[in-house]
Amino acid sequence: ENALTKSFLKPLDRRASKAVDFNIAISKAVRDDLLAQGVEENRIRIIPNGINITEFDREAEKKTELLAHLKSEGKYIIGSVG
Repeated sequence: ENALTKSFLKPLDRRASKAVDFNIAISKAVRDDLLAQGVEENRIRIIPNGINITEFDREAEKKTELLAHLKSEGKYIIGSVG
């Protein structure tokens, strides 16, 4: 983890997770992480990832190269679904 993640992104994520009506977790591990962050269990729903990601993994090597390039320049990609 870098300083940006520790000082800004993780606290922002924790705050957002507690402020929303429901959190969708794609696995029990994600649910457990939310619980560890202090999110109430009744505000978490598990909906398993229903997408076969191997269908979309054709470009994985290119994505890995792009992410490494962006990271080397100190740039970040922040995404959210909601």
